[in-house]
Amino acid sequence: MKDFIQIVELPFYAKYLLIAGYLASHNPAKEDKRLFVKDHGKQRKRLKAVNAKAKVSEKTMLLQGPATFSVDRLLAIFHAIIDQKVCLTCDLLAQISTLVELGFFTRTSTDRNILEGSARFVCGLQVSVIMRIGEMVGFNVSRYLCDLL
Repeated sequence: MKDFIQIVELPFYAKYLLIAGYLASHNPAKEDKRLFVKDHGKQRKRLKAVNAKAKVSEKTMLLQGPATFSVDRLLAIFHAIIDQKVCLTCDLLAQISTLVELGFFTRTSTDRNILEGSARFVCGLQVSVIMRIGEMVGFNVSRYLCDLL
């Protein structure tokens, strides 16, 4: 409950960073183009093969738990899901540090410099919390989760 109260009080962009971090932790990186790019090329594939691969990938993601992600990937997903044009500022990077300090993101690399982009994190929040955050900001999280597609 305390964590949720902290989330409610977070700034608007920090909530989107939490959503982006959750999506980065729970979706394979190879699916980013399909999920976040509007026109990502041809969609012709054999449906049977695609469905079989998706089921195997989904089971693997569920068994492995959340994966690590880089700051670069976090920011790329953030910019893809937010409706506004947002410039990369020190404020966004400071919000990432705040999310780490609050325990919403866990640093998994020894690199302390967020600016270099090589620092790696994992988002350990529950899907129900992320769904509530999505409702707060008017974003449909389930539309971008591979496990729910």
